[in-house]
Amino acid sequence: MKAWFLSLLFLLICNTLQACASEEIDPDEIPDNVEFREAIIDFQGHYIVPPIFDSIGSHIYDNQFDARQKMHEHQVNGNDAYALKLDKDGKVLSKSYFPRSMNWASTYEYTNKNFRDTNYHIFNTFPDLKAQLSKENQKYGFVNSKEQWVIPPQWDLVTGFQSNPPTSFVWNYGHPFSRWGIIDQKGNYLLKPTCVALGSFENTNRPIKICRIPFNFVTNQQL
Repeated sequence: MKAWFLSLLFLLICNTLQACASEEIDPDEIPDNVEFREAIIDFQGHYIVPPIFDSIGSHIYDNQFDARQKMHEHQVNGNDAYALKLDKDGKVLSKSYFPRSMNWASTYEYTNKNFRDTNYHIFNTFPDLKAQLSKENQKYGFVNSKEQWVIPPQWDLVTGFQSNPPTSFVWNYGHPFSRWGIIDQKGNYLLKPTCVALGSFENTNRPIKICRIPFNFVTNQQL
């Protein structure tokens, strides 16, 4: 009787506080201690520019990148900042004042919110590494020309293999962040799932992407 009474009491308290441990986190809800930084990565998973800037512009001018950086530590995103010019290796060439009233161009292909409504073309340029959706688990993997699995289905989205040597961007839905990674033709990660969004440069065919990464701004740790 005592155990039954305690169980009932617990359920009443849980319902009153609406704080049950089984409650799921809203994937679109960003924790208060999170800020985003941006990096530039190539298709082999290497950082060309490390994640130390608040944002990176979506254009390349004379083989130089534009970046934006907060003026003060723990400054709220959207306030006045510095505008920087970076060379092709990420070295800062110049720094100037950037008022928050100015627009900042940056292009992102996917977030948790719009992924399901986005029609993304899967490139299948390698016949023995063809992206395939599994009917069993509704995940993407890769099959050979005989429709045999060579990389088991385990991702919610893949880009198909491209570049040389061939690599693929792979994506999985997650809480509170969904993430992109990069795999090689054996299914090994070149870049573990890291990027919560990918951005494309609008005026270059260079195989590089902007990678947005969450950080805890209190501890300065990558999340």
